[in-house]
Amino acid sequence: MPVWHRVIQGACMELRQLRYFVEVASAGSINSAATRLGIAQSAVSRQVTELEKELGVLLLRRHREGISLTPGGEKVIRGATAILGAMEALIEDVRTDGDELLSVRMGMPPSVSPLLVDAISLTLRNAPVPMSVQLVEGSSFWLQQRLDAGDLACAVLTNGRSSRTVSSTPLWRESLFLLGPHDSPLRGRKSCKLADISAIPLTLTPAPDTTRLVINAAFASAGLQPLVVQEHEAMTLLTNQLATRSAYTILSRTVVVHLQKQLGLIAIPIKGLTVDRVFSVRRGALPTRAVGKVVGVLRDAARQRYSNDKSIVVSQAP
Repeated sequence: MPVWHRVIQGACMELRQLRYFVEVASAGSINSAATRLGIAQSAVSRQVTELEKELGVLLLRRHREGISLTPGGEKVIRGATAILGAMEALIEDVRTDGDELLSVRMGMPPSVSPLLVDAISLTLRNAPVPMSVQLVEGSSFWLQQRLDAGDLACAVLTNGRSSRTVSSTPLWRESLFLLGPHDSPLRGRKSCKLADISAIPLTLTPAPDTTRLVINAAFASAGLQPLVVQEHEAMTLLTNQLATRSAYTILSRTVVVHLQKQLGLIAIPIKGLTVDRVFSVRRGALPTRAVGKVVGVLRDAARQRYSNDKSIVVSQAP
């Protein structure tokens, strides 16, 4: 008899206990898991303790930095993930039998929403799983927090990663560009290296913005440091500075496409500097068929818009 059958026969575990335990393992601490779940820390801790009592096994080691899984905890995670996945599949089958619209809150950075909003709103109502999408704009870092907290079902993120609670599928990869005045000494270059721009004063988004983290890591890896003279969170401020020819910045290709034409700026790809756009879904928030349809729509929109742009590479279907 499989071990999970024997365990279940001797215990009265609840799906809630398993879900909370998986959340704790993913978040790295009980406090972070409680924040994601939107419930009290004491409630999460109590359910995990009850699960340990039911199984008669210590699942977590609690220490100052957070938690770590015991060998028994690692086994329970694998089993819990399988059980919760089976329940999600069952719920999906039940929910998608009817013709009612599935209401979805989807996050999207302002840099890509002009490209994708029409494809999303016009296509998904007629999908195999009809969806009504409410779009929420924000930075990838902020959207990731909302996704972890359960406020969003899914989001288009920059460099999003899969976890026990979030599944991420690649959409496309795009280069980062130096954007600056038309009379720049770098005008005419087909590309540039980090060393070429390490002395150029830059206006960048502040950490922990995802693109800024990529830029910082690339400079550090090259033994360099960007000359950041100003940080901005609002695209309006940066656009105004670029319009007055008083700033250089580093932006992804999907942003550069619009600003370069609008403001008459130079845009030079930086060698080896890229970001990935991914579609991240909170596990269980959308039926599998719906996820596949959304990913297909987003990739098709990018492929059509940037078919001749070598600095954007759309991911292929698996």
